[in-house]
Amino acid sequence: MSSFDVTIRDAAAQAVFDQLYKRATDLRPALLEIGEDLVAITKSAFKTSTSPWGDRWAPNTEATILAHLAKFSGSYSKRTGRITAAGSRRTINKKPLIGETRSLSTTIYSRVDGNTLTVGSPMLYAAIQHFGGRAGKGKKVEIPARPFMPADESGSLAPVAQAAVMDVLERYLK
Repeated sequence: MSSFDVTIRDAAAQAVFDQLYKRATDLRPALLEIGEDLVAITKSAFKTSTSPWGDRWAPNTEATILAHLAKFSGSYSKRTGRITAAGSRRTINKKPLIGETRSLSTTIYSRVDGNTLTVGSPMLYAAIQHFGGRAGKGKKVEIPARPFMPADESGSLAPVAQAAVMDVLERYLK
């Protein structure tokens, strides 16, 4: 059996190969766009109180609602001690994971370092809110999981996030 080599020196083909190589080795533009999409998906979870998989978050506990109402004058009737109309509106409008400062829902970030994309939150309590678990003094309070990031513990993406990532990568390679 014999073989031979042919070296192609076609400028148009070489330009396409060069572009393909550059795109395959410099992922930064694609990762920046993916990061923007994942941040948007994460922030939308806070608007709808649902995980990126479409599951409704656990509602606030009675203790959380009462603590929230106690921060506002006019939440309770001075005469009867019952919740006022204003207090009822505050109760209805109190979404899980949305505190007075809205810090958790507004500080989601993406960062690209080389060919690595990181999406996260700088808030110390972000993980316990996302995954749930025991918290507080003596770990006596059970925090329900309210997933807001579009990836689970194993790194699997929510379908909406996977579609966004694939869309960017397909466009990027074209």
